[in-house]
Order: sequence, then structure tokens, then C-alpha cells
Amino acid sequence: MRALSDKAMQYYHIRGMEMRNQGVVSVPNGFDEYAFWDDIEVRTSCDGWSKIETMLKPLASGSTAILRDWPPSDLIMRLCSEKLMQIISPFSDSLVWLPVVVDDDGSIHYYYIMHFSSFPDVLDSKKSTYVNGRLLRPHLAKNKTTGRHVFALAPLDVSPIVSAEVRSAIEQSGCSGLQFERVPCS
Repeated sequence: MRALSDKAMQYYHIRGMEMRNQGVVSVPNGFDEYAFWDDIEVRTSCDGWSKIETMLKPLASGSTAILRDWPPSDLIMRLCSEKLMQIISPFSDSLVWLPVVVDDDGSIHYYYIMHFSSFPDVLDSKKSTYVNGRLLRPHLAKNKTTGRHVFALAPLDVSPIVSAEVRSAIEQSGCSGLQFERVPCS
């Protein structure tokens, strides 16, 4: 029984994974990132959202660009493939999925910005590490994470946190371009 309860309290950051021939989702020249970030920070729904047109570029010149389920992007946002969005979505009611169109040399793919509309107080402030008042290493409080499966700690946080159950679902699906890093919880 102990192993089950320990697993229930395990949480992980989703991190990007550098892969061979990885493509980067890139916005066109002239894209106003500051206006974009201002809009994202206050957005609580996808009402009035216009799809962002992007393109896939190779990470290194002369290489082939392969689109992953969790691709790097110069939007500095969490982008998910439709496959990954379908896996994560049932685990959270505070996510807003904002559509992004990715042009992969004429082939169109639909991706989604994984945007959180709320940020729960889940930190154990005594066990978390801060530097100059900024969170460096989070430590989650077990009594504050009960029932939570997908969340972020701040509006533009690029590494959402998922439960062991979500991690398992993602791994079983074979999604690419991501890896998991354990977040302490006690």
C-alpha cells in the first residue's frame, strides 16, 4: 500500500527534450511578442483569440526539421500537439487551449498553447528554495496538492507540473519532445 500512496504524491515538471532533427516553431518577423504576452497574462478563455500562424524551422541549418508533440518555440510558451492536448485536457478544468497553426513546409498542423487561468497555492515555502525573492526550486506541500493533476506556478511558467497519473498517460501515448523532472512534495 505504501508504494501506491507515495506514487499518488509524485509530481513532475514537463521539460523539453532536445532531439535529433528537432524543429522549432517560429513566429514570423514583425510578430509583437510584448503585446502577445500582455494578452496571454490576462486571458481566461479563448473567446476572441485569433490563431497564430507559425512555421517550423530546423534547429540547425542544413538539418531536417521534425515536429514533436512538445516542440520548442520562440513564443516562449507551452505548445502541445493535438494528441498531447487530448491527453492532458481531462485532468484540468483551469486550462485554456489557444490554437496555433504550424506550417511545416506546406503541411498544416494544429497545435495549442497550454495556458493556465489560475495558479494554485501549492508550495511549501519553508522547503522551497528562493534566490533574491524569486523561486528557484519549488517544493510542493502535500496537503495543498490533493486532487491536482496539472498546474503551473506562475502565468508565463514554461514548465507545467503534472501528477504521476498524467505522466503515465503521456508516456503510454508515445508523445515526443518532452521529458519529466521530479518536483519534491511532502
